[in-house]
Amino acid sequence: MSNLSSVIQVSSVKPGSFGGAVFSGRIIGQNKIYTCRASYKIITRIPQPGECWQFKGSITGHDQFRDFVLIESCHIVNLPIAAYVERLLVKHPAFRGLSFGKAKVSKLVRAFGAENLAQALTAGRVSYLAEFINPDLAQKVVDAWRTLQDEISTIEFLMEHHFDPGLAKSILKVCQTNTVERLKLNPYSLVAFQGIHPNIWKIVDAAAAKLGISRDDPRRLAGLVENLLYVRLDQGHTAYRIEELKTALMQKLSSARLVDQAIDCALQRRAVCVKTHQGTTLIQPLGAALIESKLEQRVATLLSAQASLLHGSAQELEQAIEDYSAHSQSTFGYSLTQDQKNAVRMALTNRISTLTGFGGTGKTTVLKAIVDIASRHRPVHVLALSGKAKERAKESVGRDTHTIHSFLIKISAASSGFNTGGDPLVVIDESSMVDIALMLKLLNAFAKKELSLLLVGDTGQLSPVGYGIFFHALVKSKAIPSTHLTKVHRSIDNSHLQNIAMKIRSGHLDTLPFWNGERDGVYLIPCTNTQDMLTHLAKIKQIIPDAQILTPHMSERMPDSGHKINNHLQSVLQHTDETLGIWMGKYWLRVNDPVIVTQNSYEHNLFNGNTGIMSGVTSIDGQIYGACLFNGIEVTLSRMDLFVLGMKLAYAISIHKSQGSEYETSIICSLSQSEFVERSMLYTGVSRSKRLALILSTQDIVQQGVARPNRSDTLCVGFSV
Repeated sequence: MSNLSSVIQVSSVKPGSFGGAVFSGRIIGQNKIYTCRASYKIITRIPQPGECWQFKGSITGHDQFRDFVLIESCHIVNLPIAAYVERLLVKHPAFRGLSFGKAKVSKLVRAFGAENLAQALTAGRVSYLAEFINPDLAQKVVDAWRTLQDEISTIEFLMEHHFDPGLAKSILKVCQTNTVERLKLNPYSLVAFQGIHPNIWKIVDAAAAKLGISRDDPRRLAGLVENLLYVRLDQGHTAYRIEELKTALMQKLSSARLVDQAIDCALQRRAVCVKTHQGTTLIQPLGAALIESKLEQRVATLLSAQASLLHGSAQELEQAIEDYSAHSQSTFGYSLTQDQKNAVRMALTNRISTLTGFGGTGKTTVLKAIVDIASRHRPVHVLALSGKAKERAKESVGRDTHTIHSFLIKISAASSGFNTGGDPLVVIDESSMVDIALMLKLLNAFAKKELSLLLVGDTGQLSPVGYGIFFHALVKSKAIPSTHLTKVHRSIDNSHLQNIAMKIRSGHLDTLPFWNGERDGVYLIPCTNTQDMLTHLAKIKQIIPDAQILTPHMSERMPDSGHKINNHLQSVLQHTDETLGIWMGKYWLRVNDPVIVTQNSYEHNLFNGNTGIMSGVTSIDGQIYGACLFNGIEVTLSRMDLFVLGMKLAYAISIHKSQGSEYETSIICSLSQSEFVERSMLYTGVSRSKRLALILSTQDIVQQGVARPNRSDTLCVGFSV
C-alpha cells in the first residue's frame, strides 16, 4: 500500500454507500486512470465529471480496479491548467440542458484559446461569448460558471483555514454568491455555525489572524459575544444574564473596558439584543429572541380571546361530560374522576390550556374524553413531536393523528386538499418535547385563523432537545389555565415503583435496595465500569428477554454508550447464521435483532421511535432486503430503505427515544455524572416501567443525578407569559 497526493480531473462518478462516492479520472499531467473511493464524511458533495479534486489517499488492492485509491481527504479545486477547461465544460452537469454541447464548446475554445476563455467566463464577459453563441446561452453559461467558481473558491478558502467538510456543506447551502469576499470581510460571521462545528471559535479566530484582523477589532469583539451566546444556545439556553456574560468575557479578554466594548459592538451590529425580565438584564441571540417574542404575542392573543369560547351553554357541556363519564363506566368499568372532569371542562372552555400529570396518571384517558366530546362540535387535530408518540396518541384517542412536521406540511401544500376546518381544537401530546422554534411554526400556521390549543405532558419528564422551553414555562405561568393530575394508574397504586419514581421526581431519594430477582419495584445493580455493565446486561436479558435497556448516552466515548451495549448484546445473544444480516456501514442488522427507526417515513408508515424486530433477510433480483416486524405488521425494506429510515439496533435505546413509551421492565444504565444525568432523565427512565426498573449504576451517581434539578429549571430563557 502506497500513499498518493495529487489533483485528479474526474471523468466518471457513481454514488457510493451512504452518501459517499466512487469516481475515476486522470491525475493532472498523467495518462493513468485511477479509481477513488471517498466516504461521505470527508467530501462536501459527490464529485462531478470535469471537476478537479485535490486528494490524499492510499493505493490499495481491489478485485475490480487496478489502481484503486482509498481517499483520506479531498476537496474540489480550481482548474490547475486552463487546457482542462474544455473537458470541464463538456462533462460537467452544470452546463447540461443548456443546448451547450461539445461542438459549441470547441468553437469557443478555438475562438478564444482555453486560457482566455476561462478568463472571459470568470470575468463574466457575456458580450465576448455572444459573438459566437446565442446571447441568452452565453448568459446562462457565464452564470453556471460563476456559481461553480464561487463554490470552488469557498471550499478552497475553508480548506486553507482548516474548516471541516461538514461545515463547508452547510455554508454552501446558506451562502450562494460572493462567499469568499464576505468571509474575508468578516470571518467571525461563521460563529453562527457553532452547532455544526463545536470548536469553530478556535478555527475562525486563527483564520481572522491570518487575514490581519487584530484581537481588539470590533468584528472579533462582537464575534466573541456571539460565540458565547451560540455555545449557550447549543446547551438549550436562549439568554445570558449580563453579569454572567461579562464574567465569561473576562476569561477571554484582558480588561473590563474590552468586555463592555465587546457587548456594545455586538449590539451595534444587531447580532444580539437586550431584554429585561423581572429586574434582570438578559443578552440574547437575535434569532432566539425573535422566536420567543413572537411566541409571547401569539400566546397573549389566545389568552385575550379565551372568554369568547364556549361549547353551547355551560349546562350542555356539563351534561356532555357527565354522559361521557357514565358511558365510560358502563363500557370500560371506570368513570372520570373529578380532576379529570375538570380537565375536560378546562380544555373545552379556554383558547389555550395545559394538562399535566405524572407518568400513568390518566392523561390519555382525559385526552380521549376531550377529543370525543369536542369532535361533536368542531374539528379536532391531535399532534405529537415524534412518530412513536404520534402512534401512541392514535392508539389512545382512536383516530388519525399527525406529527407536528407532517401536519405543517399538509397545511402548506395547496395540492394536498388538507383543510384544518373552522376554529379547530389542536391538541399536542407529549408537549414537553416540543421546542420553541417548532411551536412558533405551528402557531404561525393559524395566524389568520381561530384555534384552541391544548398542551398535554409531564413537566417532570425531559425538556426539548432543541433550545428554549415552551410547555414548562406555560405550566409555571399563573396566566395559563392548567390542570395537574396526581393519581397514578399505570403501575400498581402506591407500589414500590411508584413511590421511588415520585421520590426521584421530588429530588429526595433514599438509598436504593439491591436487586435479588424481584419482578416489581426499583432496584440498584451496583456497577462501575463498562465491562461489568455488559456482563450484567447479558445475564439479565437471559432472565428477562423483553426488558428494554435505556441509557442517557449513545456516544461511543461514554462508558454506558448505547452503541457499545448494542454491539455487545448482539454478539452474545445472537445465535443466527452470520450471513443472515445486512451490513449498515458500521454495524450489522441480523435476524432476531431488536431495531429502532430514527427517521420518519410516511411512505413506509414508520416513524422516529418505532421499535420492532428484524424478522428475516431475503434476496430479490440480486438485492438484499430485510423483513422487520412492527406491532405485528411485517414490512420488507431494501438496504437503502433501512438507511433512509436510520434503522439501528435497539437492545439499548436512549432515554430520550423512550419518552412516550412504556415497558413491563426497563433497565437504566448510568455509569457517569455527565450533564445529561439529572432528575428528569432518571424520572423519565424509571417511569417508563409498569412493574420493574433496574438501575445499573452506583448509589452516588444515582443520588447526585436525582439531586441535580431538571434541565428545564436550569435553562436561562427570555420567554415568559
